Amino acid sequence: MAARERSDSKDAEFVIVPSSEFLNLFLLNLERVGELESLGVRLPLVNADLYARLSNKSSATLWAESIGVYVPGRRARFSPKNLPLVAKPLMNIHQDGLLRYPQLICNREDLDKFLMRDDCDSYFAQEMIRGNSWYLMGYLSRDGRAWLHAQRNIAQQPEGKSILLAWSDNFESSKTGQKIVLALRDIGFFGLFMIEFKGTMDRPVFIEMNPRPWGPLQLSIDADSGIVEAFLGESIYGDPARFVPTSVPARRACYLWLGGFFSSWRMGKMIHWHNCAGILRWFYILRALPCEVYLRPDSWRVFWRELCGPGH
Repeated sequence: MAARERSDSKDAEFVIVPSSEFLNLFLLNLERVGELESLGVRLPLVNADLYARLSNKSSATLWAESIGVYVPGRRARFSPKNLPLVAKPLMNIHQDGLLRYPQLICNREDLDKFLMRDDCDSYFAQEMIRGNSWYLMGYLSRDGRAWLHAQRNIAQQPEGKSILLAWSDNFESSKTGQKIVLALRDIGFFGLFMIEFKGTMDRPVFIEMNPRPWGPLQLSIDADSGIVEAFLGESIYGDPARFVPTSVPARRACYLWLGGFFSSWRMGKMIHWHNCAGILRWFYILRALPCEVYLRPDSWRVFWRELCGPGH
């Protein structure tokens, strides 16, 4: 496929956007990287070893702890005495080739269900961190320049899935935010990244890192962060500042995905709210309605289809 597209496009160069975890790990195979390069196709990712170190939950936690960032307490075993827990996969993709996700274990019923799995030994146990939730997003160029943006997550789909409601935040200016970006630079990381923290501003706890684009990317664009522009400039022209204005305005923005709310409600699943209760939830939703990710001139049909459900 790649060879055919390359031959049909003559001198055009291709850049593969590092989207999903499965695709990234598939393409980072040394043989595939060499094949892509021979075809003039570039993959703007760090090498497989560094990618795995930062992406796999266990090694990423050890790395964050080594640079002096708070991490969740590790539990020796999955026991009722340690509830609530989060079961995290040691590796995102195991030898069986299947992608594994963290499992929230809030009560004894959740624990019993988890222990019935035949792959429990592929997970490790961490304490469950509650409180505020932040995403620190950014782009680190190969020469060490950084474009950053942070969001505070308000609502999220069940089981730690997609963000539904979020606001721009200044977490990137915090001591922890600055420390982890400097540490990424020191180990030679470059590219897009999203790092999740939970807790309080005085004690933000590292949850995980994704060295790739993230779900609510539109919020970083709406906030004029320059992240996407820097990625495009360096990936296409080797100049991360090519499309970034010399003075990028810091603009507060919000993100809302109503389709995700309705999808969860139709399945009878409860929305997870981060430090937000009562009528304040509806106030936040109404306030963010003008920022709905699909309620825009070029995607309003998607908006109505998601609200109406399958078959409409």
